[in-house]
Amino acid sequence: MEKTAVTDIPLIESIYKRWSPRIFAETPVSNEHLRQILEAARWAPSCFNAQPWSFIVGTQENPETFEKLSECLMPGNKDWAAKASVLILAFTELNFSHNGKPNRHASHDVGLALGNLLNQSTMLGLQAHLMAGFSIESARELFGIPETHDPVTMLALGYQVDLEAIPEELRERELAPRTRKPLGEFVFGGSNNVPFFTNFFRQADLVLGMRAHTCILSFGAGTKFIPLGEHCKLAHFAADVGIPSDYIIPRLPLGPDAAAQVFGKIQSCLEDSSYQRLIETAHGKQMEILRSFNDRVLNVLA
Repeated sequence: MEKTAVTDIPLIESIYKRWSPRIFAETPVSNEHLRQILEAARWAPSCFNAQPWSFIVGTQENPETFEKLSECLMPGNKDWAAKASVLILAFTELNFSHNGKPNRHASHDVGLALGNLLNQSTMLGLQAHLMAGFSIESARELFGIPETHDPVTMLALGYQVDLEAIPEELRERELAPRTRKPLGEFVFGGSNNVPFFTNFFRQADLVLGMRAHTCILSFGAGTKFIPLGEHCKLAHFAADVGIPSDYIIPRLPLGPDAAAQVFGKIQSCLEDSSYQRLIETAHGKQMEILRSFNDRVLNVLA
């Protein structure tokens, strides 16, 4: 069964076809394929070319190591992962070997190696499921991993099953569409031209601002805001962009009911869908004004 990603831009096959199944075919992974995916991991980049990764590999044909790896898994993962053809534990060396100093990139570099491993696995018709749910203490004890090294993740590896072979209780979860955040939520600068902190305002439902900068950033992100305070800049900005006085708290209320009053205003603004439409309309108008101004400036410069 394939579960391809619906991407916004065409990608290489090993990315859009890769996914994380919880059920695998009983077909053993050949030694040739296993060597290929580990060779791919070997050629990952790393800081100072330290190559801090190590892998413990267990297969169903090598039950002693496989059973030890299975014992490291948390019950929720062990139920399905112990049926995979291959289990792998990835761990990293915490210090550089050339100078003994801490390597803060060690886990990152293991991730790069695993990325290569996943890409090569997908190209060979295999799939892998990475797991954080395992006992680090058990891994150290069962495999004698010293404190100079840190277990990072485990993964189950195998061939995909046909759709008909997926049990009914797993089918909904296995067939759920693959989703990712849009680029605009984690890419800043470049074509998006969105400062990092602006994204926090975009993710908020409502912002309570006691400074003009806070209200301006909220408005720029298209997020509802409540100006709180007597500063004239707050009132002037709200008036300039068309925010009615109903959505302003001109001064911080005093007394035992102060918190309830502020909370009540917040609650009413959150529930008021017309306020969101007002913000969106006002934001659109201001963007048009800004674009017109920029065009005029560019014409002067030209």
